Formats: sequence, C-alpha cells, structure tokens
Amino acid sequence: MNRNIIKKILVCAVALCMIVSLAACGGSGSAKGQVSDLSFNFTTGDYSFSGNKDAESYRVRIFAVEDGKDAELPVNESNDLRGGKESYSNNIPMWSLTPGETYHVYVMSKTSDGKTVNSPAAEGVYVAVYDTPADFTAEIDGKTITVDIGTVAGTGYESKADYEVTLYKDNEVIDTKVLKSDEVKSDEEENEAGGEEGDSGSAGGSSGGASYDATVEFTVDDPAAEYSATVKIISNSDIYVDSEVSEPVAVTAKQAEEPADEAEGTSEGDEAAAEGASEGDEAAAEGASDGADSEAESATTQPTDK
Repeated sequence: MNRNIIKKILVCAVALCMIVSLAACGGSGSAKGQVSDLSFNFTTGDYSFSGNKDAESYRVRIFAVEDGKDAELPVNESNDLRGGKESYSNNIPMWSLTPGETYHVYVMSKTSDGKTVNSPAAEGVYVAVYDTPADFTAEIDGKTITVDIGTVAGTGYESKADYEVTLYKDNEVIDTKVLKSDEVKSDEEENEAGGEEGDSGSAGGSSGGASYDATVEFTVDDPAAEYSATVKIISNSDIYVDSEVSEPVAVTAKQAEEPADEAEGTSEGDEAAAEGASEGDEAAAEGASDGADSEAESATTQPTDK
C-alpha cells in the first residue's frame, strides 16, 4: 500500500479519536442537557448561562479547589432552576467562600431520564466586598467632632484596610479624612505596649471579641449647626473590594461622664446603707420576737384569783 495513503489513514484515525474524546468529556459543549455560555462574577455571585432544550432543571454549584482538584461537596449551591428557558441569570450568596481562595463553578443539568451533566467549569478567585459600615458614633464637644469607628475597624483590621470618614453640615460635605490602617490599634496591641494582660479599657467597638481604638476628629466653626458623618472602608488588598458608603449618622452632643471615684463612692455608700437597713430590720424583728415571748411567759406565770 502506498505510504501516503497509509499516512492519511493514520491522520484520519487520530482525528476521529480526538473528536470522540471531546464528546465523551463534554469539551464540545454538545452533551445532552449541557448548558453553554456560563458567566460568573467571583465578587458579587452574579451568574448567567444559556439553557439546553434537553434539560429539565439546573443547579449552580460552587466547589473549593484543593490541591488542584474539586472538593467532594460544594461550599454553596442554588435551588433547582426549572428548565425550558433560553437563558438564565441570577445571584448566589458568597458568604461561605474564603477571600483569596480559588473556586470552580458549574451548572449541573438534569435530563428527563434522570441523568446529570455538568457545564465546563468557570474558575476564579473569590474577591470579597467589605460590609457596609454601621453602628459607629459621632459626638461634638465644643468645636470638636469625634467620630468613633471602633465598631467598624474589626472588619478590615486583619486585611489592613483604611477608613474614609466624611463630615456633612446641613447634608453638604465639608471635610473628608482617611484613617490609615496603621493608626488603628487593637486592645491586644495596647496591652502589649503597656505590659498588661487581660481585657483592655480602650475606647472603640469590638469584633470577634477584640476592641479597637479608631477615632477621627474634625474641628468646626459653628457648633450649633446640624452635622452628620459617613464611613467607607477602603481596600488595600487584591482580595477585597471597597465597601459601600454607610448611611449618615447624626452628630450628637457629648454626654457628660460621671467621675469614676464619685460613682464608686456612691455605689459603696448605697451598699453600706442597704446593709445597715437590713441589719436594723433584723434587730427590730428580733426585738419584736423577744417581746412577744416575754409577754407570753408573763401571762403563763401570773397568779389567778380564787
């Protein structure tokens, strides 16, 4: 047989094997019920794909990648989506994912004969969005406004985030300051610096059991005006995205603090008074009891007339 003919036969055989192999693994996208055009946003969880007429239902599934392989179980998945549509789009929660880790996303199709087939994987690294700041406070004392974001600082502390604080007067922006990550101190750092152990009395909020000292001060000319403040977390990391700007928080007058010694003395005085009153009540009750016993004894021993 001619060598050229043999070579052509071999080339055709190899090409045929490759086509069969692609069909078997779904690489051609033509497997029964398999979806196409899968798109997934690894920050928001938004997805879209084109349906397949042979599929009765779909399920979007997210798998962690461990040592180059998919984990046995998904970290999250959607509810079943009924088939019959040409295209699909929605959102799947991302709270169970770890920022910076790699994940594979599939759309699993189920056909009328009960069989399932996965779409080609969408691969990406989860980039998290910082939570929108809330529960911080803003107080004015004289002409100084202090915005305490200790309750917010725990959100971006480990990832070295900055905090943008904006001050408003009558709903108009008058100043913006950025608190850098290295200016935020946790109670653990302050204890180590002071050579102390245990709980810290530092101002600020807590997150995960830790407290944070994180305040921003503004000086204003008109203390009688109405002021408010907002906070935004600014990312310095590739695996986090800036938060949304918080809702405005009204600036309120600083509350006068009761001196600690006076408060302690008052408390001790109240306790002493209560203890004295209790002892007095016990003495009065004991005296009343002795008096009653004495009267009873007198009535028993008194002679009677014959």
